[in-house]
Amino acid sequence: MKEILENTFDFSNFRQLENAIHFKHASAEITSLLSEDYETKLTHKLSDLERQEGKLISTIASKKAWCYVIESLDTNPNLKRHLNAFAEFAKKGKGKGKKAMIFRKDIQEQMQKCKESVPCWIMPLYKVAETIIPKQGMYDYVIIDESSQLGPDAIFLMYIAKKIIIVGDDKQISPEDVGVEANKMTPYIEKYLKDFPLKNCFQPVFSFFAFAKIFCNGMTVLREHFRCMPEIIEFCNKHFYAPDGKGLYPLKQYSENRIKPLKAVYCQNGYVDGTYQNITNKIEAEGIANKIAELVNDSNYKGKTFGVIALQGNKQAFIIENFILKKIGEIEFKKRNIVCGTSASFQGDERDIMFLSLVTATNHPNRRALMQPEDERRFNVAVSRAKEQVWLFHSVQLDDLSNTNDLRYKLLDHFLNYKPQPIPPQKTFERTMGTQPEPFESWFEVDVYNDIVTNNYSVIPQYEVAKGRYRIDLVVILGNGIKIAIECDGDKDHGPEQFLNDQLREKVLTRCGWQFFRVRGAEYYSNRKKALEPLWKLLHANDTQKEEPPVTNNHQQNEQEEIKNEVDGSIQPAVKRSSGRNNLKVEQPDLFTRDRQSEINFKSKNNTATTEVHSSNKHLSKQWESKTLLWSSGYLPGYKYSKKKDAWWKKK
Repeated sequence: MKEILENTFDFSNFRQLENAIHFKHASAEITSLLSEDYETKLTHKLSDLERQEGKLISTIASKKAWCYVIESLDTNPNLKRHLNAFAEFAKKGKGKGKKAMIFRKDIQEQMQKCKESVPCWIMPLYKVAETIIPKQGMYDYVIIDESSQLGPDAIFLMYIAKKIIIVGDDKQISPEDVGVEANKMTPYIEKYLKDFPLKNCFQPVFSFFAFAKIFCNGMTVLREHFRCMPEIIEFCNKHFYAPDGKGLYPLKQYSENRIKPLKAVYCQNGYVDGTYQNITNKIEAEGIANKIAELVNDSNYKGKTFGVIALQGNKQAFIIENFILKKIGEIEFKKRNIVCGTSASFQGDERDIMFLSLVTATNHPNRRALMQPEDERRFNVAVSRAKEQVWLFHSVQLDDLSNTNDLRYKLLDHFLNYKPQPIPPQKTFERTMGTQPEPFESWFEVDVYNDIVTNNYSVIPQYEVAKGRYRIDLVVILGNGIKIAIECDGDKDHGPEQFLNDQLREKVLTRCGWQFFRVRGAEYYSNRKKALEPLWKLLHANDTQKEEPPVTNNHQQNEQEEIKNEVDGSIQPAVKRSSGRNNLKVEQPDLFTRDRQSEINFKSKNNTATTEVHSSNKHLSKQWESKTLLWSSGYLPGYKYSKKKDAWWKKK
């Protein structure tokens, strides 16, 4: 219109007037449609509905279960009577003394009569054996967790179940029949299972999980790994899972400004004393204690939990524990939830930071390469207990370990030579004829990448998650280490047939802590500035946050409050220790034995706090007394051991 009024309009363009009007209408319609981000609104609404659905299903299941219990008790008074009787007999029948044996039969009888009153019973294996009279198919479902820690004695669970779910990992700690004669069970197997096929599967060397692999139909492998940093779990994946075609997919989301996952400390003057299970390395023990004493005062490790594993022998862990207690004291020791032990001490457990002592040194006589299946299980568990960081203290270098198949060599090599994925140099790409440059999958990705780099953000194109199982078009690395995923949805490369796959992939990664931003090609090319405005807001909001991003809260350890002196009788996590009766031999942990609890009592006197830790470690022995008994936290001549107290006693 302006050109017409100024008499500068080229009247030959009247032929294109109809096209111009169509273009103007189309442009206005597109602008109107894109003015509201319906897709984002629908995505958020769908996520909210899915959360509500999950919560509602959980609530309904819980209320229906309780409704069933209450109705059955109301309609059948005898059932309530038997349930109360079972509870009372179970209290009286604790332990293995004469009194307990008197009530054992009553417990079994009452359980038989009241088991229908409770929809789900949760108990360790020894309790199942003590409280039920086995009958075929007496339970609809039996679910066993950590089945690799059970032996053939758990096979009766398959008899009492109509259907059974067995969860375990044969790459982790399993029964090693320590102290059991190799042919101890052979006479009984020959007598009672003579014609049974695969009868030797009942030997003690077989775990229940191994037994299930033989006799159950099919197995589902869970490959997604959420606990460890990718660099940590890669050692386990490379040497234990991937060779069997069961590679793990590390999905833990993390900040790029995290603490370094792998740290190796060379103890140049390290040397070993003792042999076999009594082998020790005092220099490594002191090094670990000194490092922990340093880290408890480091703000980067505030609230982090620690664990220590000796990769050879049993005695090394006790020495390390003594050094740590002297360095940081008992209160900080408990606050950090520190446990010092072998891999077996940590089966089913985890810590933020783990410290590993390789133990062996250059003066180690007749050093045997660790290559057996039981060695693999120990190393696998030791490394995979850490969520954020592993420290490896070693007194040998790779050249000192001649056998490259030795797990000590493989572990040290992983720590010294692991190469993380570098962030590529940031530069823009010019549009040219032909296909887009590598590794981009479309020119659309290149254009969005250029816009982000121009705004001074670091970007990684075609970012791989879970060892390449998932790929993200672009990942922005913010200054505080937070990563934001960007998906470029173009009609050509992300049509309707790909939409569902993209949604499923995004759902998995969102569950792992990823934040996603999706930009549509039509919106981007119609108004590039407006299409990316929400992205700049998202990046700014996350870039101004602290280094620990909220998107990874479900993987971080909450900061722990300091223990105050007023706390009395607080229950601390159980720590597996030697009973002191077997020359410091660490007992193999049994998932189904009663956990022994360490007790810590704070007494206030003259405004000072003193502690009494009931421990079976005789090097930290403390004494106290009750009305009739003298107690000791460590073994003393003439004292008897109390499993319940995890301490020693004798009468006054």
